[in-house]
Amino acid sequence: MKLELRAHYLEALNFAHTSEDIVDDIVTQNKGRGLDGIAITDHNY
Repeated sequence: MKLELRAHYLEALNFAHTSEDIVDDIVTQNKGRGLDGIAITDHNY
């Protein structure tokens, strides 16, 4: 099982407002990389 357990996607997306479409894109891209799961660890500073 391949997992990405520390992903900071908001930084990668220039802190764009998260939407269902963005989440779908993130999941699709990670499936394409052969990952079985991800843990999004974005946080406020």
